[in-house]
Amino acid sequence: MPTSATTLAPNFLKLNATYGAWLDAKLGEDIIIGLVDTGVWPESKSFDDKDMSDIPSRWKGMCQGGNNFSSSLCNKKLIGARYFNKGYLASSPRKSTIPININSARDDIGHGTYTASVAAGNYVDRASYFGYASGTATGTAPRAHVAMYKAIWGNEDSESQPSDTIAAIDQAILDGVDVLSLSVGDYPGSLYDNAISVATFAAMEKGIVVVASAGNNGSLGLNTVINGAPWLITVAAGTMDREFVAKLNLEDGESITGFSLYPVNISSTKFPLVFEQACKNVDKYSQKIVVCEANIETFYGDVEKFGEYVDDLETGTAAGLIVITDITEIELYIKTTDPIIFIRPKEGEMIKTYMKRRKEPKPDILAPGTNILAAWPPSVPVIDDDQPLFSNFNLAFGTSVSCPMVAGVAALIKSVHKDWSPAAIRSAMITTAYGVDNTNNPIKDYNLEVASALAIGGGHVDPNKALHPGLVYDAGAQDYLNLLCGMNMTESQIRAITRSSTKRCDRPTKDLNYPSFIAFFNKGDSTASVEFKRTVTNVRDSRSSYVGYLKGMKGFEVVVIPKKLNFVKKGEKKRFKRKWETRFHGRAFEMGE
Repeated sequence: MPTSATTLAPNFLKLNATYGAWLDAKLGEDIIIGLVDTGVWPESKSFDDKDMSDIPSRWKGMCQGGNNFSSSLCNKKLIGARYFNKGYLASSPRKSTIPININSARDDIGHGTYTASVAAGNYVDRASYFGYASGTATGTAPRAHVAMYKAIWGNEDSESQPSDTIAAIDQAILDGVDVLSLSVGDYPGSLYDNAISVATFAAMEKGIVVVASAGNNGSLGLNTVINGAPWLITVAAGTMDREFVAKLNLEDGESITGFSLYPVNISSTKFPLVFEQACKNVDKYSQKIVVCEANIETFYGDVEKFGEYVDDLETGTAAGLIVITDITEIELYIKTTDPIIFIRPKEGEMIKTYMKRRKEPKPDILAPGTNILAAWPPSVPVIDDDQPLFSNFNLAFGTSVSCPMVAGVAALIKSVHKDWSPAAIRSAMITTAYGVDNTNNPIKDYNLEVASALAIGGGHVDPNKALHPGLVYDAGAQDYLNLLCGMNMTESQIRAITRSSTKRCDRPTKDLNYPSFIAFFNKGDSTASVEFKRTVTNVRDSRSSYVGYLKGMKGFEVVVIPKKLNFVKKGEKKRFKRKWETRFHGRAFEMGE
């Protein structure tokens, strides 16, 4: 068994085959992870079944053949593959003829292959993205089985129809998956008319852990989370302690570090530098390196416009470009087919000074989601422009990356605690998550301010601790049904979610047994109070005691009753109340833990 981890991600999560979650869970053995996505490239080495256990006898799925996809391509790693496109075909006349090579579970976009390998890819030695992030690639649960449900179609404008998404999830439930990873979603709306909310309620009822991406619009403010149904594990994306750097060596011996994923080494060549404010008309600077500036204010604070700017950058006959920028999310834009280095303003001033001297005019839970190396179809460009580049591995970012990573963590927990409910597994992740970075300072958001719970949920996932949380906040279908009733939904709206006319509320409430608390107060109230009730279950084998405490929350008086909980046996349940009282102090938000 390989002892080296991936090209960073599992190492960052402190996963190691000799101790902790990987050892206890046997790398996710016997667990089935289903994914609803763009399909899969079965020939990828990440889906080789070397050292895999036999297919679980409970598995009822199939490997569906189709164009350019033989049913014989599945194995003990990729145990199932199906495709769903009736809704997509019916949605528009122009889609009535799908290109013959993709009318199957084969992935011709790349997204599904990538997410499946992030969740459960097998070990692949000497993997890299053109030499970057080189090492042994592996998924979060490398011995878990994979089942792909292709429901996303198209090329540049890939999309899924609600009917196809629901059909795919329903089939995954029938097939017997243990964990479902959904790096797809729709914009926030009512739970009863959201395909994922509706379909996954049934999955939760069957004990299937459903992990879904939170979306990539968190920097735009509130109300941007997708997949917010309370029975899901909704995942935000964070960064890791890795940067892809490029060295710029100046003739006076100084070396400046920037950021780049340009796949060619040009370190042996010297070129003069020239300054061009906006990196336009660079063709006139043949065989020179052009230095330019592109700060956030240039794009009126719109990071997406900066991304469009980078996409349009071309070196032409110039030897290369050095872009000075203060964009904080620069790692998202450094994949180029042209020799371009991005540098921070501090290093930019060094270059300017050198040039003057020379006179010569770079959610619920948070998980890694930036520049993770994972499998990619060799027929799909990793960069698609005038000079498309192809690779068996790719580096991508966003909650589409962090979602399958948390799905892999869920598989590890499920492998050890097979009787735990989806809510218990979610609780274990949230209550053991951490809120500091590798410098022991609070995790920061995209604008380098301390990230709130609205950005990172309970904190960054810790797989090793999540296996042994001590206490869990459990919930089942009836608890969610009571919540829906407490939200004043009509009977028909609730029936749309539960898909049953027999389920009834026994205790309507807006207070779900969830491991966090959120209270809303009217701005005009001089004083206000709110009370929460929670039930915790002891999952330790030994006696244990817990004392409640609060950090933060200025202006609030918090009372916990009782102050201490004592447990004498595993499975024992205890209830407590937490009451908040406050005098209005004019702040929009107040966070604590």
